[in-house]
Amino acid sequence: MDEMGHCVGILSTTDFAERFQNEHPASLGTEEDSSYTITPPKSNAPMRVERFKENSVRQHMHSAVQTVSADTSVIKAAKIMIGEHIHRLVVLDETSRPVGMASSLDLLKALE
Repeated sequence: MDEMGHCVGILSTTDFAERFQNEHPASLGTEEDSSYTITPPKSNAPMRVERFKENSVRQHMHSAVQTVSADTSVIKAAKIMIGEHIHRLVVLDETSRPVGMASSLDLLKALE
């Protein structure tokens, strides 16, 4: 968020995984780059970042943030996620300030 409280970017776990894959396609789980290590999952467990190069979120975030208002229908939000191939939407209030996140799991629960 900027000093006015507006959303200026987003960073997801997918961004971390894609960055690691692009930088080290054959070294998953090794320590070739001593600045960070991503441990591969055991069974269904998530990947774990054990160390990560210290730099700013700004360097890695996406500035094109997909947003919806709190009044957006669940169906419309789902269509946005499908069309953009994303799993979360930033929910904005009437002054364009973030008030929450809507995830694909949130939408599935709302549709049950």
